[in-house]
Amino acid sequence: GDRLGLIDETTGQPLPTALLPYCGRSLLENLVRDVQARENLYYRVFGKQHCTPIAIMTSDAKGNHEHITQICEENGWFGRKSDSFYLFKQPLVPVVNGSSGQWLVT
Repeated sequence: GDRLGLIDETTGQPLPTALLPYCGRSLLENLVRDVQARENLYYRVFGKQHCTPIAIMTSDAKGNHEHITQICEENGWFGRKSDSFYLFKQPLVPVVNGSSGQWLVT
């Protein structure tokens, strides 16, 4: 986020892009709200409740993982259960298995 000028005014440290303001909310909150809207549409169409897991890749760089975790906690996981979020740290090169769709993490 430092390339976008997202700097903590108190500490001078760069903030994650997840905090980028958009329409009065953070980018992360808008993305989660979009998922929730799709879940609501699914419920209205099919009459079944569905909770989509939200995977967020973070990194150790510039305290990104801690920032994202803190944002989610401070926002009450955006009204979702915390176990519907999967925060994982970026390996050197993120890779997904083409057959199984599983993350290959070293």
